[in-house]
Amino acid sequence: MKKLGMAGLLLSGVLFFSCSKEQGPLAPGTYRKQGLETVGKLRVFARTGEITDPALLLRFTERDAPAIENFKDRFYPDTGLFGSFTIHQSERATVSHDFRQQEYLLQHKEDLVTFTAADTLYGGTVDEVFTRTPEYNILRYKPPVYAENLYATNGGVFYFNYTSRIQMYLERDRSRLQSGAMTAVIHRPNASYLKIWQNRLNPGFYSSLNEGDTVVVQEYSVLYGR
Repeated sequence: MKKLGMAGLLLSGVLFFSCSKEQGPLAPGTYRKQGLETVGKLRVFARTGEITDPALLLRFTERDAPAIENFKDRFYPDTGLFGSFTIHQSERATVSHDFRQQEYLLQHKEDLVTFTAADTLYGGTVDEVFTRTPEYNILRYKPPVYAENLYATNGGVFYFNYTSRIQMYLERDRSRLQSGAMTAVIHRPNASYLKIWQNRLNPGFYSSLNEGDTVVVQEYSVLYGR
């Protein structure tokens, strides 16, 4: 399965902060990336679940660890992926994402703040509708998908498009602000490719994998501050 257009950017849209008791809205102002922490070790998943056999783990992690490590800078110090956000008032913010300033609407529910892009996103996939792909199901926090349609076929290959909106999900833990992030190498029978998301891992995503698929994942936390 291949992705077209801006699908990779769509999947990157989650900021994560955990909190033990309810707090008020984030104060107006600009928040920027300030650091990166590695969360745990490389994890490997197949359709049957997480792989824990030491020999199999070593086989996959030795092969994929260098590529995953090389992409760590995409989260920090690079600032292209949700580099900063400015809260203007309780319902509106400007987010710097993909090196553009974009308007987002805010929704507060207890300690969770959902940022939803004002503009509609148009993306495409090959052979699978977007909501059935590992790239969508690996996300703990999933962006809305409003429509998925088959728009073309060619020699037995099916092309789908979809409409959605980029989202970020924010929580707070006292004075600590952090964003979930992860890098994954997806191995399919005929191809392997690397993806990054600023999102938390959905540990049950492996049920969406096809027979023969394997995914190697490294999780991170991106730190934010004013």
